[in-house]
Amino acid sequence: MRDWPQEFEDVLLPHLPDHDPAEPLDPDAPLGDAGLTSIAVVGLMVDLESAFDFEFDEDRVTADTFYSPRSLWAVVATYRAAEPLPVD
Repeated sequence: MRDWPQEFEDVLLPHLPDHDPAEPLDPDAPLGDAGLTSIAVVGLMVDLESAFDFEFDEDRVTADTFYSPRSLWAVVATYRAAEPLPVD
């Protein structure tokens, strides 16, 4: 079961060339097994930063962060939680 918005998956999936689109994305499956390479991580970071309007802190760019969809979403979600609420 996924615990992220569809937008996250929409950004992530194009960076996983070995993931079978007919299969649901396993939250704990290693992203490397789905084809995410170290070079592709850079593009994924840029796409996530653009889609969710944040910048990765240097200390968050680790193998642990990009290990699985769940670990990656956990980091992205911390940035979303830190967003100030809009003022009416």
